[in-house]
Amino acid sequence: MASATRKARSAQLTRRTPRLVAVEALARDAGVHPEIVLRFVQLGLLEPRGGTRVAPLFRAQDAFVVARAMRLRRDLGVNYAGAVLASRKVYDDSCAMPMCSVSPMELTASKPVSGTSR
Repeated sequence: MASATRKARSAQLTRRTPRLVAVEALARDAGVHPEIVLRFVQLGLLEPRGGTRVAPLFRAQDAFVVARAMRLRRDLGVNYAGAVLASRKVYDDSCAMPMCSVSPMELTASKPVSGTSR
């Protein structure tokens, strides 16, 4: 009985603890060279969560952050610093956006907003 309780508690702790990965694994998951990951660390997009200065460790989900920044870099044609800024802006706007009933197509429509002049 005690063994089952220990196993259940161990499983709970494992689920709560984020999985940390090395630079190489993060780069492979994001589809970039490890030097790109280190460049994003220098620019402040990523923060190591463990390891040492020589061998930093990152959260496994940071691969999504790197991939998003690379897509923004490719799609907007900006440099790495611009990709970091755009990535932060996209993330901040998506987290701060309240739920509403307006569709994205309505937001991009070219009709004037009531009460404003063109």
